[in-house]
Amino acid sequence: LLPEMKKNDKPWLVTVIVAVGIDGKVENVFLDTGSGDKEINSIVVKSMYRGYLSETGRVCEGRVTVNFGGK
Repeated sequence: LLPEMKKNDKPWLVTVIVAVGIDGKVENVFLDTGSGDKEINSIVVKSMYRGYLSETGRVCEGRVTVNFGGK
């Protein structure tokens, strides 16, 4: 996790829906369940755009959950 995502060392969970194009590039990311902290939500959404998959031959969509358990 990025240092700014460990804010206050409190636990949080973010779930996003990620849409991936035929070429494996992330096309859209939608916040499904937020952490209650807009900054953390934004960091998770922006981070998902950096990912990619192998070429799938079709458009794919799935749910991704990022969980930080705190200290």
